[in-house]
Amino acid sequence: MDQYHQFVVADAHDAPALSNATNPLMTWSGFYSEHLDLMKVNALLKILISHGESDETPNLTLLTNSDDSGFVAAFSESMLTLLADARKRPDLDEVIAEWHLTHAIQTEGLALRESRRMIHALLDLAESARSQDKTVLVKK
Repeated sequence: MDQYHQFVVADAHDAPALSNATNPLMTWSGFYSEHLDLMKVNALLKILISHGESDETPNLTLLTNSDDSGFVAAFSESMLTLLADARKRPDLDEVIAEWHLTHAIQTEGLALRESRRMIHALLDLAESARSQDKTVLVKK
């Protein structure tokens, strides 16, 4: 699964265990994606911000980084909030359509329904993490 990014609900202190896990989805709830990566998540955040009232730029925190096991990064609280609240937005379909039209998405030949599925999975994960007072960790 080296080509995949794995998105899980966890505590930041779980980063070392996640980094060493061969199959994180056996331990943590979440999903993996061949097409959704941190650059695309960042592009989504920029679109959400440009369509909203917030001018705060959410960021990730790199928790582990290794040549052997890749990296683990954590969503910031502002990132989690922006994503978890996105489902309530009346313009969510427009945001997803705009995100879908970005060069990074178009070059992969994904259908709009696949982009919707990925975004909704990410929003669900952010909502779940927030409701559990955890965060989203990303392993690559």
